[in-house]
Amino acid sequence: MKTNRRYFLILCLLLLNRLAYAVPTLTAIWANDGEDKVTRDEQRATQGVNVNNQVWDGSKISIFGGRNEVVAFNLILEAGPYGAHNVTVSFNRLNGPSGAAITSSNATGNGVFDWTQRNIELFYVRYLQIKGLSIGANGTYDERIIPHHMRRPWTGNGVGSGTWTDRPGHDKFYPDIAVPLELVPSFTIAGGSNQSIWVDVYIPKTAPTGNYLGNVLVQENGIVIGNIPVLLKVYNFTLPDVPTAKTMLSYSSSNINHRYLGTPYVNPSSAASTKASLLRDRHFMLAHRHRISMIGDDLANDCSSPGDQPCPDWGPRLNGSLFTSAHGYDGPGVNTGNNVYSIGTYGSWSWNPGTEADMDQHTNAWAIWFNQNAVGVEYFLYLSDESSNYSQTQSWAQWILSNPGPGQQVKSFATLDLPSAASQTPSLDIPASTLNVGIPSQWQPLADSYTQDSRKRFYMYNGHRPASGSFATEDDGVSLRELAWGQYKKHINRWFFWESTYYNNNQGGTGEINVFQTAQTFGGHSSNDPVIGQTGWNYGNGDGVLFYPGTDVLFPSDSYGVDGPFASLRLKDWRRGIQDVDYLTLASAIDPTAVQTLVNQMVPKVLWEYGVDNPADPTYVHTELSWSIDPQVWEAARLQLAAILDAAGVNTSGSLPAPTLNLPPTLPVNAQITAGYPPGYSIVGFQWSFLPAMAMSAAASSGSKMMARASAANFLTPSASAQLASMDLSLGDYQISVMAVDSNNNISPPAQARVTLVALDLSDVRVYPNPWRSDRGYPPQVTFGNLPLNSTVKIFTVSGHWVKTPPTSGGTAIWNLTTDSGDAVASGIYIYLIKTPGGQTTQGKLVIIK
Repeated sequence: MKTNRRYFLILCLLLLNRLAYAVPTLTAIWANDGEDKVTRDEQRATQGVNVNNQVWDGSKISIFGGRNEVVAFNLILEAGPYGAHNVTVSFNRLNGPSGAAITSSNATGNGVFDWTQRNIELFYVRYLQIKGLSIGANGTYDERIIPHHMRRPWTGNGVGSGTWTDRPGHDKFYPDIAVPLELVPSFTIAGGSNQSIWVDVYIPKTAPTGNYLGNVLVQENGIVIGNIPVLLKVYNFTLPDVPTAKTMLSYSSSNINHRYLGTPYVNPSSAASTKASLLRDRHFMLAHRHRISMIGDDLANDCSSPGDQPCPDWGPRLNGSLFTSAHGYDGPGVNTGNNVYSIGTYGSWSWNPGTEADMDQHTNAWAIWFNQNAVGVEYFLYLSDESSNYSQTQSWAQWILSNPGPGQQVKSFATLDLPSAASQTPSLDIPASTLNVGIPSQWQPLADSYTQDSRKRFYMYNGHRPASGSFATEDDGVSLRELAWGQYKKHINRWFFWESTYYNNNQGGTGEINVFQTAQTFGGHSSNDPVIGQTGWNYGNGDGVLFYPGTDVLFPSDSYGVDGPFASLRLKDWRRGIQDVDYLTLASAIDPTAVQTLVNQMVPKVLWEYGVDNPADPTYVHTELSWSIDPQVWEAARLQLAAILDAAGVNTSGSLPAPTLNLPPTLPVNAQITAGYPPGYSIVGFQWSFLPAMAMSAAASSGSKMMARASAANFLTPSASAQLASMDLSLGDYQISVMAVDSNNNISPPAQARVTLVALDLSDVRVYPNPWRSDRGYPPQVTFGNLPLNSTVKIFTVSGHWVKTPPTSGGTAIWNLTTDSGDAVASGIYIYLIKTPGGQTTQGKLVIIK
């Protein structure tokens, strides 16, 4: 009897276990564009956080783009405390106008590297734990320069308090590895965590404009948990095959060979060389899908002594035939070649150092080859890398310029800062500079001189905050998007990232890295700092790694056994910025004033524009970043550019008139606004965009700024009226744009207005700086911000004598530290009284220290 009872209990436990796995345990499904990086532990929707954004309205996913563009969204699946098991996600069709469709066929194994029938791609996202700050990408002297989720609490001039564990993102697992979902057809989500599924949609050049509708199907244990509608709006313009924002990304044949084939060197005459060549080509194709150009020919490893010309593999890459359906390619840049070539990358040219005669002979041969085989490709001789031997670099560059033969056409290239290039190596054609801060009066004239010279070029490489976003895994999701906007603003000819397959951290002494398990890819790890976590010489997360190996024989437990790489999410973020620059370039040809205004609004300061605190030590600046980290702000800007392109008749026939938008300069944050529109058109809705402007005020130190961003919003209304109360907008300055949409999905030009949204009551009033101190270099004023309309501010002494009533404009009053008679006030404590028209009041103390 006891034995039977024991068997019965075991049977019950097994049955309960099976039932537990059969009951769905996903607690929430939502989406964003992926630039708001959701770490693996987060349970935002499950915990009641409002996760609505420009992509997700609580029930459907909405994305938009032009032809020949890759648009994306990120699906977040949250699991309850017991986890979720046998989860599957499918999405392979968007149905559009007149029977048009954007589709994707099933793929297995190496079929994931055939894009000819796969315009929709899904990726299982893997995560990496951030155990320390990437010190090479960030200045750690000012918390405001550090990525938002990694900042400690700070005051004043970015002075932080607390330790590593006070950084919200400390030790969390950040999303970065995009594994094709076909290789992970079902998966488990650990209890109390989430799983991202990234989705790329390529909009073909032949796609009709209009709305496309599909559904993402989410199942758990075969039970449908979600059937999420996806709405894609295709606008009537086409992005070019050759991106305006030129790039250059290096790769290492030896690192690729080692991970896929088990040895760094593959004899070019061996059978294994065929697979090695295929692996390299698939890196090129994946980069091409992301609008990135590659360099890094290893002549000894890739082919047998080709002489003064590229290896044979490079022919199809440069003439574009690699990027055709014959090789399984489709997407941006079909039949369009890789637009750059580096001779002797990192100074590995075969005749280095050589004589001037050697230089003449070899550059002549290289120039002849390119003139005959790759006209239009930008090529150069990579003289030296971060070398301080300026005289040697100058001599080599001068030799090329003095060459009487065709070799004079070969441009010279080296990585060094621009001021040194101009003063020490004036014969150098292309300096590539890295920058975190710079003196504007020094850098800007030099940049102009290089970019305006018909022979010379100016490249930037890598990325360092605050000058630009960085490539660090823990950086904000918009960082590489901003980098491309900065490239556009400053007319940088090309942006270079030093490596994409740096799997062997020999420079940091850590050797071969399991890049699927370890975020730190560069630099040393010599200590655990109480403030910045793991650290060491040039410690960096993701530095040098933008591709992950599809096969890894060194770490087989994380190998997927396919012959090609996986993209990082950072590569996809960079592509977003590159595509944005195409929007900017096309729109600038139509409305250059509007585009320049938008650029200045989105990236008020980039690169050297921040300046430095001390010109005698031009290595730092205390500052907040000038750009927003809110993806909604960036998407609102892209929508404004799409409106310019679509309404201007780019690949379109017929047009709608623009609405009218007559608004007062100041509005309550809960106002209702209405656009005007003439009768006689079949208007079905109005597309609104609220793009915040930068609010800048005096900050806690001389020469710096406090910067606050309002929130952005994009939404469609069925009528010409919009209720702001439901938009959850922040206070501040906005550029409001509205476009009419008719029944044929035609979109009108936008009507625009600048307004300031002000508070309804006194709960959000800000008074700054307080205390006001003359020794901090503050301008002589105190600002009262976030005031309701028509509020009054009165200043009194502590004894109750009235001092002044400063003027109010919109939601702001500024006291210039004078009395009503114009005399400067003395140091001391003052009382302010704020009163609304409705009689609400608040008061407080002000301290003036002179």
